[in-house]
Amino acid sequence: MDKPTSKIPTGSWTFLQFCDQGMAWQHPSGVCAISSIVWVNDEHEPEYHWEWLVSFSIMGRRRVSDKKLKWILKDWGMEDFEEDNHTPGIARKFWLAVDQKFRKPCPCKDEIIKSEDEYFWSEKKGS
Repeated sequence: MDKPTSKIPTGSWTFLQFCDQGMAWQHPSGVCAISSIVWVNDEHEPEYHWEWLVSFSIMGRRRVSDKKLKWILKDWGMEDFEEDNHTPGIARKFWLAVDQKFRKPCPCKDEIIKSEDEYFWSEKKGS
């Protein structure tokens, strides 16, 4: 399969630049996004596959609230994406396998899930 394109939003988002992680976008509300396409082997499939990954923060300084995420995910057409944060941090990360056959919950969902307000991340058992 050829490399698919990164997700692109509708609405009032402005493309800022290409960066190492993908494409940087900003909304007038101060929400920033990095949209990328990732070649993944996520331990529940024997083969690598493409996944969209889009992460959001408020100017790289704060986490986006659940309330804001509702309209953000709609602007990005990402209602089916799964939030999956593998480390604590500022960015809220959303994933979706490009190919339907790989759309299964990440194996990390069986790990230790920690939280801080509306933000959840996974840690390997025994870490």
